[in-house]
Amino acid sequence: MVEKIKEEMGFTPSEKRLVQRSSSRDRRIINQTRVLSELYLAKQISACAEKVIKSNERLGESVEKYTGVMVWLTRALVFVGLCHIIAAIIS
Repeated sequence: MVEKIKEEMGFTPSEKRLVQRSSSRDRRIINQTRVLSELYLAKQISACAEKVIKSNERLGESVEKYTGVMVWLTRALVFVGLCHIIAAIIS
């Protein structure tokens, strides 16, 4: 059963050895269960951290794009304002 759990959770060989070493004569199941759950939690935290990092990278890219568009629109608005002032002066 423990081997099946290790395979399903995608443990590396070193993690599998750690689980194997955690089995002692006293409280073997409890020790292995604790080690399995801690390794699984560490893997989940790592995966979530990677997702947050990727999300932040995409957010940064979209902010840069938004900033570029806003600069372009601001320049266009200033140009239109200048054209309006020049047209007022000429007339």
